[in-house]
Amino acid sequence: MQALTIARYSLKKASREKVFYLVPLITIVALALLQNLRFFDVGVRAKVLKDFGLAAVGLFGFFLALVTCLSLVPFEREQRTVHFVFSKPVPRHAFVLGKFLCISFLLTLNLAVVGGELLGLVKLYSGSWDPNLIRGMYLIWLKLNVFAAFVLLLSTTLSLILTMFAAVLGYAVMHAAGLAEASITSGTPPAFQHVVHALLSVVPDLTHFDSSYAMVHGYEIPLWYMGLLTAYAAIYVAAFLSVTTWVVDVTEL
Repeated sequence: MQALTIARYSLKKASREKVFYLVPLITIVALALLQNLRFFDVGVRAKVLKDFGLAAVGLFGFFLALVTCLSLVPFEREQRTVHFVFSKPVPRHAFVLGKFLCISFLLTLNLAVVGGELLGLVKLYSGSWDPNLIRGMYLIWLKLNVFAAFVLLLSTTLSLILTMFAAVLGYAVMHAAGLAEASITSGTPPAFQHVVHALLSVVPDLTHFDSSYAMVHGYEIPLWYMGLLTAYAAIYVAAFLSVTTWVVDVTEL
């Protein structure tokens, strides 16, 4: 119950920030511009729209998750409003969960709006609804929730600038763990390579949630695969939130 109260308070604060209206608006405009692909035939146009549409939704969702996380904890730490919250009998896990629920709700609202537009544009060109596109949007939602939980953890330990830098770097590593490992361990001793490999092996691989290839080539995303990815995302979200709760509990924000 306290987590929901904190989530509502955080949502009211976030609703006053103009950037939370700007990001979905830019996404909608970008999707609208994608429909002007008259040099393609109808079938290819729908495929291109799905490919670039999902990429645009994922990219702007990334910015929304990042900006939301940065506005909830680092700004409250700098303005000392977080101390007012902790002066009350508020469990640390309720504080962390409330912040995450606020971020997740904003992501859900954003994806519902822009995803609905993308779904409508695809129907306009293909002549039929594509349920597989809804599954692809759901996978993007899962990915962004994992990323949001990760940034929430960073925001409790780092400054605003460092959180932003680490979040962008972490997002890149989560999409290219193999390439990052090869770059970091190139020319290094075997012992160091083993350490880096062990560390990166526990990093979530966000490429599992990418569905553009399936969308473009018309492959249906199996329900069992979506179930596995749901469990995969839930495990990482729970792990990130648990560590965040521990950090908040042992440190002074």
